[in-house]
Amino acid sequence: MHYIVLIKHFINKKGQFKGQLLHLIMSKFVFKEPTIYPSEADGYKDSKGKLITKWFIRYRITFDNGTTEYRKEYGKSYRSALNTIKNLKAKREEALILLALVKNDLSNGIDPKVREQESLKHTLKLIREAEQYNYKLIFTQWFNYKNYTNPIPSKVLSAKNIKILHLNQFLPYLSSIGKDGDIRKITEDDIAHFIRGKYDSGIWVAKTANVNCGWISGVFTYAYRVLKIISQNPMEHILPIREDKIILKDGKQTLKVKKEIRFCIFNDTELNLIRKHWEGTKYFVITQIIFLVYIRFSEIFRLKLEHLDLVNGYFIIPANIAKGQRDGTTAKVKMFGKLKEIILDYIKENFGDDLNDDYYLFHSAYNKFQPLQYSAFHRKWLAMGKSILKIDGVKFTKPPYGLKHTGARTFLLKNKHSFSSYQLTEHLMRTMRHTDFKTTQIYIYQDLGVALDETPDFTFD
Repeated sequence: MHYIVLIKHFINKKGQFKGQLLHLIMSKFVFKEPTIYPSEADGYKDSKGKLITKWFIRYRITFDNGTTEYRKEYGKSYRSALNTIKNLKAKREEALILLALVKNDLSNGIDPKVREQESLKHTLKLIREAEQYNYKLIFTQWFNYKNYTNPIPSKVLSAKNIKILHLNQFLPYLSSIGKDGDIRKITEDDIAHFIRGKYDSGIWVAKTANVNCGWISGVFTYAYRVLKIISQNPMEHILPIREDKIILKDGKQTLKVKKEIRFCIFNDTELNLIRKHWEGTKYFVITQIIFLVYIRFSEIFRLKLEHLDLVNGYFIIPANIAKGQRDGTTAKVKMFGKLKEIILDYIKENFGDDLNDDYYLFHSAYNKFQPLQYSAFHRKWLAMGKSILKIDGVKFTKPPYGLKHTGARTFLLKNKHSFSSYQLTEHLMRTMRHTDFKTTQIYIYQDLGVALDETPDFTFD
């Protein structure tokens, strides 16, 4: 019997043996000594003296539940061609072999009727043991463990990219080196070769390589710490890629480390150019939200109309669309300055009276139930930069995230002589939703370069 047929009939959807088969395999039994039929003493003839051509091994088996069965084994379970043999002597020899096999199974507690299924059970056990090290299987388990199969809105894009990375890139690579079947065989050099190869070939920039490295690391950390099926984590000593550049200075080679400018600040000219090129568009509204109330881009693009309290002038940001807020709380961010008026004008122009709560505040071009993607916004940002250079003759290359820091710095400098340092820091901490006061103090002093210690009550303690 083919294994695939056995699986169909005796294995359930979870890969487990059905109850009836388990009973047959696992039940204890006693048996009466098996014999060959027909017997040699009778000359292999029946009571009428006719030669019997259909031979079998007969035995009686009684299970521990009291069930007794009288069995005939014709050789099928043992791949024996007993009844196709014409020569009497050869047939007798084959029957003796079959008798020995049946007796051996019975003596070892194996029911001959289901011996193939028991063999299959052992085979499946070996397969399962091998599969527990299969990288694709482990990735799938980790993917479910992280709840990426049903991610919160803030993780939808990440979940999609993680799946693409592993199934379309990393797994084919592992297959090409013959290690996709056993995570234990994957070494630090294998992973580094994959990551570095993508970076060196120009397919990935450093940031992409490092993000993808982190996603791959998640699977190995899961295998090491949760499943405990690898003795060490090969990702432990893989360092992030730095975009270093060798330059010549005074005839000597010098290593110049390229750093990402995260806390860049826009000057007044640049802010006015953004207004000039984008005012009246949804993209300008987006820049004003991040500039005035510091909501992250990832959160802005997840905002729906239900997240707006236009009566009191608040953005309602639940934890499932926020980057932080791990305590599960819902944050309220005040629409300061002219922002409420800007939002109301934008909604009136883009939604009219059709204010479905499930509409995204910034939606795709053709579907209000689909959010605008950051990639689409960023393409517009780059296009605006080219227009500014062409029309205004100003080089415009700063990333849009700098608007958040520019807005915070502008607020501090404008109000530092009107309010105490505590009031300013507390306001920024609450609006930016920092976890503690000291984090905001460090952000103000180190990242924004604003010295609030000129006010009498400021302290870093």
